[in-house]
Amino acid sequence: MELETVLRQQSVSNYSLFLDEETHILFGYAEIEDAQKWNEIANTEICKKWWEFMADSMKTNPDNSPKS
Repeated sequence: MELETVLRQQSVSNYSLFLDEETHILFGYAEIEDAQKWNEIANTEICKKWWEFMADSMKTNPDNSPKS
């Protein structure tokens, strides 16, 4: 719920994660109004917690942020 609140505050209207079970590739889709607001999400504690939680499920950078 915390991450959902942050996403809504930053004008994200739709956010979905998908796993291609055949290739095991995890990817996300987001509808945003403002790229700057979207990028600010990465600086929140809840986003960093989410990255840490998901680190075993996705390719990450050294700070656990997802590789794009």
